[in-house]
Amino acid sequence: MPVLSWSSWRPRQIGALMVLVLGPMLALQGCAAPGPVPPDATIVVRAKGVPWSGVGPVMELRVDAQPVGRVEVRSTTGQDYRFVVDHLPASSAIDVVFLNDAQAGGGDRRLLVERVHVQGVPLDLAQSQVVYDRGAIGVASLVPGRSELARAGTLRFSGPPACPTGSPSRTACIVPVVRAPTGCDTGQFCSVVGLNVKFSQGQPLSDIPMVQDLGVRWVRDWELPSAIEPSPGRFVAMPEGLKRRLEYYRDHGIGVVYIMQLGNEQAYPNQPYEPVAYGRRAVEIARQLRAIGVRFVLEIGNEPHNEITKVFGGQWQGKLPSAWLSHYAGMVREAVRQVKAHEASVKLLSDDDMWIIHYWLLEAGLPPDLDGFAVHPYHPGYPELAAVAHDTDWTAPFQVVDPDRSVASAVRRLREQGAARFGRTPEIWVTEVGWTYGGQEPSTVSEQVMAAYLPRSFITLAAAGVESVQWFSSQDSVDGPFGLLTNDRARRKPFFTMQVMSRELGGYRQQAQVLGSTSPAEGVHVHAFKGAKDRKLVAWSVDGARRTVRLAPTLGASAAVGMTGQALGLRRDAAGQASIEVGSDPVYITLTGPGLPGVLTVSAH
Repeated sequence: MPVLSWSSWRPRQIGALMVLVLGPMLALQGCAAPGPVPPDATIVVRAKGVPWSGVGPVMELRVDAQPVGRVEVRSTTGQDYRFVVDHLPASSAIDVVFLNDAQAGGGDRRLLVERVHVQGVPLDLAQSQVVYDRGAIGVASLVPGRSELARAGTLRFSGPPACPTGSPSRTACIVPVVRAPTGCDTGQFCSVVGLNVKFSQGQPLSDIPMVQDLGVRWVRDWELPSAIEPSPGRFVAMPEGLKRRLEYYRDHGIGVVYIMQLGNEQAYPNQPYEPVAYGRRAVEIARQLRAIGVRFVLEIGNEPHNEITKVFGGQWQGKLPSAWLSHYAGMVREAVRQVKAHEASVKLLSDDDMWIIHYWLLEAGLPPDLDGFAVHPYHPGYPELAAVAHDTDWTAPFQVVDPDRSVASAVRRLREQGAARFGRTPEIWVTEVGWTYGGQEPSTVSEQVMAAYLPRSFITLAAAGVESVQWFSSQDSVDGPFGLLTNDRARRKPFFTMQVMSRELGGYRQQAQVLGSTSPAEGVHVHAFKGAKDRKLVAWSVDGARRTVRLAPTLGASAAVGMTGQALGLRRDAAGQASIEVGSDPVYITLTGPGLPGVLTVSAH
């Protein structure tokens, strides 16, 4: 019988950071032009790079330890890279990080930072004594006036102080910019909750409050390319309906994963997938989204193998040589190049639904400053499993999952594959996942099964470390019975399980999977969450067999609710040990005790 102690449950920690520490605060010189302060804060880093093996240094900007954006510094002469942040306190910690150091055969990739402007205020690096901490290598001083990062590390300095109230102009000071509260902090479970909305495919705009009702913090939305670029190089304002949606998202603290559809047949009937034109459109989309003020991530197309294989040819799973995959990789490179040159803080994701295609895209040459991969881990069976096995023949020569076939291992392996190529860890975004209703399992599932699979998917994928999970979808629309709503706007049961999941876990931080990580296809899975005042466990039986979860009295199990919010009774024995029976449907258990030296045991019913 498995036994776990609460003291063994630990949050995940990934990687380590080597830090460059500056001595005295960088001296400020000059003054910014007087005038109104923009609604966001712009930091401009002038840098140049020494490439190695055809790849330039990747530079990342962080403010108070939070990543703002990253860019490959391709230029060997000084070039300005612009980062826009929505949060810039006075005297904040600002880091310029060199991520992908490499050297061999006489070559040595390096990053050289020439100057930094914070909200227009220049920082004079030449007047600062910089200390470069290279970890085990030791400490060395940089030459004054030249901040060369020859090894992976961080150039860290304090931002300018706040200007006095009523100051008519800024001279070595800034007007702090504070992010509007969203009701959901980074790292809380709510920050993962996303939804594919169908407003561009017929869902009425009157349904938009549902995203707030469901606790959604990211939506996936889009419009046709011709609505923004009706003719070559002529860009127009986004359609009014999309603008209204974006303003709603902005005003309610909801970010947008914007799908930049690949082809523009109206503007380019002979070459709808021309990479340079696609990059220009990507810049315009980024510009308009930034002007509206909504948080956003750009997704480079949607399942390109379903769209352009028939145009360019090649193998459906992307195995090289495949002309369609090589062409798509070129579109990714061009979009990233142009958008990062416009604003380095914009986040971009490549996309496809099959794990293996991302491996082949890396082989084809994705840019090192691509922020991450968008995946669609559809699977006809349990949400804890991937759709392929470790020895699936058409994924060779790669192994995309562990022998246990867990979706968590698929996420981990793709992240590791990207890190090996990029020299840094890429983000993984699940921009579609779901099942269809009706018919026979496992190809389709019942409404009851779907209601259970929804929170199990979010919790399992969040535990694997993905940035966000976009459930597919808000309404059936044109795609068939996937929706939380039918086309006549009736709410299916998963609508309510999503509400309950957000209510029970939204403000909590996921700590660990405490049971079931080694048996993804069977047994009980238990995940632990920590809130400001108490903790929660979420438990279910993967294969649906009824099993009993027993909790020691010291855990202080005080209440339990089912996946649709119904109160469930906790049984207690003479010693005060609580227990509850679980099946396929997740159960939320509130813990109020100190937790130590409590134990959790599970037994078959």
